[in-house]
Amino acid sequence: MFVVWARRDAVTEVGNLTVKEKNYRISLVRELLKMDREATWVELKHNNSDPNEIGEYISALSNSAALEGRPFGYVVWGVDDSSHDPLCQQS
Repeated sequence: MFVVWARRDAVTEVGNLTVKEKNYRISLVRELLKMDREATWVELKHNNSDPNEIGEYISALSNSAALEGRPFGYVVWGVDDSSHDPLCQQS
């Protein structure tokens, strides 16, 4: 499972990334945001702090990704569900 927070000009994630990894993940998030709608293996979320609900999302997305032959499921935080626009300003 790959979880990121979308920002207007960047992707924030816990951990140290190489420049190549960071650029790949920025590109990946941009491609996910271009999708016409969410898929069974992609969730776009404004925010959520309920650990049980987050766990359910992760479990469902992982299962859906496996069933569809996808290597990963994705949750992208900080995104408007309908427009897919990032909601956070880069700090």
